[in-house]
Amino acid sequence: MNPILSKLLLLLGLSLYQVNSFSIFEAVKKAFKVKDAPQKQLLTVGILTLPTGTNMLKHMSSSQYIWEMGDIWMREAGLNAVYIPYNATDEDLYPILDQINGVFFTGGSIDLYNYTTGVPHPYTVTAEKILNYSISHTDNGDYFPLLGICQGHQLLQLLVAKNTNAFGNSEFENKRINTVFVVDPRNQSKMLSTFSAEVLEEMATQDSLLHLHHHAIPLQDYQEFNSLSNFYRVLSINNINGQMIVSTTEAINYPVYTAQYHPEVVLEPASDINALRTPIGFKIAQAFTNFFASECNKNNHQFKDMNELEKLFVHNQKPEKAPFNTELVNLFGIEYN
Repeated sequence: MNPILSKLLLLLGLSLYQVNSFSIFEAVKKAFKVKDAPQKQLLTVGILTLPTGTNMLKHMSSSQYIWEMGDIWMREAGLNAVYIPYNATDEDLYPILDQINGVFFTGGSIDLYNYTTGVPHPYTVTAEKILNYSISHTDNGDYFPLLGICQGHQLLQLLVAKNTNAFGNSEFENKRINTVFVVDPRNQSKMLSTFSAEVLEEMATQDSLLHLHHHAIPLQDYQEFNSLSNFYRVLSINNINGQMIVSTTEAINYPVYTAQYHPEVVLEPASDINALRTPIGFKIAQAFTNFFASECNKNNHQFKDMNELEKLFVHNQKPEKAPFNTELVNLFGIEYN
């Protein structure tokens, strides 16, 4: 048992036998009495897979993957996570979108586009199809929420900017800071207004939010690209090494939400990840997914074939390990055609 995880469990008042590496979400739910989102249906959320990088091949055999912490994060809020291949054909992609209640874009370290040619990565191409699906379906009364974290945040900003120049360099590796709200979170944000006063105070005043990135969206982009300022409301910012970056956003007219930092890392016990593994750290993570689950609950999609659903569940894929920072962490390996 990882010593960090052991201390965390003792802090939460849990005995070690209650937890194993692929069931920590159950322990977290018990500790915080997290209830599954009120369900009029089975809630499912898609997670777009990441391509396996060359630095990961010596640790794992699958060609694409999803971090276990992302699956846990969704499941502890009552969302059943299914995988969406980053290179899915339209024939496979749209039937999945028609049966799930939203999509989560995780952190990662891929090049979203070729820095020389500007050609988007297949991951980015598929993500753009999902964003367009969310916009068009929401416009037609089929509410379809999206959540992007870290790389997912950058991705959803770039897709709206429609310009690779919106992508900025920002080295801030494995460090915790607060975030600076630029709106009244209780009255001017759909998402943040659902967070408790305790959570908002922690986010605003304490070094509780983990940043782990080499790129970001500079705040000045919102002056240079009208498409961004017309689509998103900036909720919080940070000064990273003298550059103001966008840290939290929500779309003005659509259920699209993004954050540059990593609330979910509290669910990963790797000792080299500088996460805030305390009750308030878990409450921050829980606030995001409880809100996202409530958004997904507004969508009425439902899987028609439970056998197909079982095959797509993230937690039913191949357990493997690879570095998230430097230490190996749990993930699920996936193969697609």
